[in-house]
Amino acid sequence: MVRINPTLYEFHEKTTFPHHLIPQIAQLGVVGADYPKEMGGKGFKIFEMGALMYEFARRDASIATFFLLHHSLGNYTVYKLAQPALR
Repeated sequence: MVRINPTLYEFHEKTTFPHHLIPQIAQLGVVGADYPKEMGGKGFKIFEMGALMYEFARRDASIATFFLLHHSLGNYTVYKLAQPALR
């Protein structure tokens, strides 16, 4: 089981980002979770994505921000560009 450290206060205090957690987040398999399954996503609905973001932000706001930026700026662009090819 993958676990994210629940005590990230030290990173906040030092104003650093917990880069070591990025591979662990990737192992969770939630990147692109709200995209269709045929595109490699999990098909999460808005409520499920909200719950996921809540859990990330509950531990550390910078992790939630990182995930959302990666998701919205990176994945969403690829998703929108790939849609015509799926039709």
